[in-house]
Amino acid sequence: MSGIVESIKEHEKIYHTLVSVAKSYEHFKNKTLSKVIWKICSHFPIQEEKVYFSNFNGRGFADNQKYIAQEILRRKENGSLKKDYKLFWVLQNPKEQKLPKGIQPVKIGTIKEIYHMATSKYWINNVRINQYFIKRNNQYYIQTWHAGLGFKRIEKDIEESLSPEYIRMAKIDSSAIDLIVSNGPFMTNHFKRIFWYEGEFLEKGHPRNDLFFSYGEKEKANIYERLGISQEKKTVLYAPTFRADYGLSAYDCDYDRLLNALKKRFQGEWVLLVRLHPNLFDKFNDLNLKGENIRNVSSYPDMQELLFASDVMVTDFTSAMFEFAIMDKPCFLYASDLEVYMKERGLITLDEVPFPKTDSNEGLEEMILSYQEEPYLKKVHEFMENKCCDQGIGAASVVDWMEKKD
Repeated sequence: MSGIVESIKEHEKIYHTLVSVAKSYEHFKNKTLSKVIWKICSHFPIQEEKVYFSNFNGRGFADNQKYIAQEILRRKENGSLKKDYKLFWVLQNPKEQKLPKGIQPVKIGTIKEIYHMATSKYWINNVRINQYFIKRNNQYYIQTWHAGLGFKRIEKDIEESLSPEYIRMAKIDSSAIDLIVSNGPFMTNHFKRIFWYEGEFLEKGHPRNDLFFSYGEKEKANIYERLGISQEKKTVLYAPTFRADYGLSAYDCDYDRLLNALKKRFQGEWVLLVRLHPNLFDKFNDLNLKGENIRNVSSYPDMQELLFASDVMVTDFTSAMFEFAIMDKPCFLYASDLEVYMKERGLITLDEVPFPKTDSNEGLEEMILSYQEEPYLKKVHEFMENKCCDQGIGAASVVDWMEKKD
């Protein structure tokens, strides 16, 4: 054991020398130099306790990875792990993005990132690895993918519209994956067909959805407090997806009409939470949404917490509607550009979706006012049956899988 420790220390000296030599490459974008560093670091010993996390290439502490990391930290605290895992998390701005105690930040696009990725036993990611990498024996790549049950055709389903470079990258990435985390039979069968992947699936639900089964009134109150909302208020989450032209013309929801309809049907005072797609975060002000009953939650770090805290959801085509449905809460679909969107994004079908849907503000108001819980839930349950298997054990199942590989 001491020999391994000394070997790691010696290789870390080489690593620090590399950092010193290439310190001018803050973002390390030189592809040729990146390959050289990868080849050097791939000779360093794999550190059995090291775990490398990446969420949307450095976006922050969220999505499935957040809950896997928290499960590791929880077990670490109660002493139920086989080894003392060391967690490293890739960030775009480590000085601004906060991580819990026990997780070390790594700036994306640096030699440090290559070193930690090359020497980690586990890689946990939710998007494609679109950079050069070398994966060795006894390293495990867990793909948690950022979407589950949804409408949009992706990967092989739209192969004719993908660039040869993307297809090549995707196939290399898929060939390196050891496990895909699935939220149910629908996703598993879908990914077997379209992901250029023939490996193992873990069909225990998405870790990010675990909170729907463990959070309660205390956690909801904490979320409300962070959003600056009084506890007695009710919330509706408006979360449309983005359009191919990155425009806002489809976001023509009559927000006052929406809030009034919710007040009439469900009683109480309502606050509108607006969650724009990440591609449109900087365009919120263009919507001219003002008022004490409107909150811009586009930059809130955890979408699942917003889903949990919201009483009602209004969206168009985002797959988050199916995660919201796990909690048996009302969801309404509104899209004035349904036909155009279907053509642009390759939407499969809306016919079987159980949620009330419309292409007008008048229709949205009518759907809310005529909402009946019993027939709504019957449709939702019938649709979700045999499609989703979320039951609050997603993160624990991933960590169990990791422990079996040790």
